[in-house]
Formats: sequence, C-alpha cells, structure tokens
Amino acid sequence: MDLDATVSSPLLDRDGLAGKWAEQDATGRPRKGGRHNRDKHETDNIEDSIFGVVLCGVRTPSNVGAIMRLCSCFGTADLLHLHYASNDDTNRKYWGQSQISQELESCSVGTKKRFEYEGTPFQSIQVSKFVPYLASVDRPPIVVLEAVAGSTSIYDFQFPERCKIMVGSEHKGVSKEILKGLRKGLDAVVFVPMTGPHHSMNVASAMSVALYEYRRQWRGPSD
Repeated sequence: MDLDATVSSPLLDRDGLAGKWAEQDATGRPRKGGRHNRDKHETDNIEDSIFGVVLCGVRTPSNVGAIMRLCSCFGTADLLHLHYASNDDTNRKYWGQSQISQELESCSVGTKKRFEYEGTPFQSIQVSKFVPYLASVDRPPIVVLEAVAGSTSIYDFQFPERCKIMVGSEHKGVSKEILKGLRKGLDAVVFVPMTGPHHSMNVASAMSVALYEYRRQWRGPSD
C-alpha cells in the first residue's frame, strides 16, 4: 500500500491560504558567508546548498528510495526528511526496521549512501522543529509542490537556481504550519497540471516532474 504523497487537482483551499502565492516572484540569491544570522537552534545544521529536496512526512520506503535515486540522477546536493513522530528516536527506529531498511536500499538502487547522516538513512527532524528555520534571514527559497488554491502551474513557474523543493504526504500534505510560514516574494507553491481522468500523482512521480523542470531551466555542470 502506498502511504504517501500525491499531487492532486482540482486545487484545494487549505485553511484560507488561497491567493497567498498568487503573485510569486521567488528568486535565488548567492549565499553570504557564514551560518544564518540567528540564535543557535536545532536547525542550524540544515544544509543551505544551491539545490535540495525536502520530504514532509513521507514514510513509504519505496517512495523515499525512489526520490533518493531521483536526487542522485538530477544532482541535488542534499535531502532533508521532516517527520511527525513524537521524537527523533521513534523516527529512527522506524527507519531502522529490517524490512523498511531493505526496501529503502532496494528502491534507492545504491544511492542511499549519498544521504546517510549520523548513522541514519538521511537527515531527519521533526516538522515542528523545522518551522523556525523558515524565519532564517538568508535561507534558500522553498518551492512547495502541492495543489492548493493560489498555487502556480509548474508550466509558468521560474525556479530560482538556489532553492529547496518540498513535497508532503498524502494524509497530511505539507504541514499547515510550514505553509503559513512561507514568505511571499521568496517562497512559492506550484502544482503539476493533469488533464487526464485521474487527478492524483504519486509523490515520487511528482518529484520527478519538478526535478526535471528545474534541470531544464538550470542545467547541471556536465551539460
């Protein structure tokens, strides 16, 4: 059973967020030297690379493994996982289960080792602990892939060169707290238009569309 995210249409209005991203002009800007100009926080070790991916509540190992493979194919520098578990130890135990670990390894096709972090498959923190990061002065723009009212078609969206692409789970989508913490003029929410009779896309498939479109606009160093 696929427990994870889909990107759906028609657009949904999540808690009156319609129009918040109606006129986005998110742009990347060169990172200034040093860490963020903010107090020490658990999120201080979040990588602020040119191009990264964030998974919000995605738990199906086949999806996470497939996204790891995509990240390696399209040259993303980092992968951050946000979880809803009661604590980090509970989350770590879930990913440490033999069956989960084996499926993740299999679906990542050997790319998992690129993202290993302190003995875990990837860097992972609680969703609630990520929210303060949104207020960081010099963080990269976040591009959320979600079909909500006011979001922009990926056909019409110019990706900032420096950004993090975020997707959420089917059950909760991207956290409401994160959506509310996005900054107009910096962050953006985009959706993948679907013209067929089925309006729901698997999270890894949706991420592949976003990563392809990013690389179409910003080609890698080997191109």
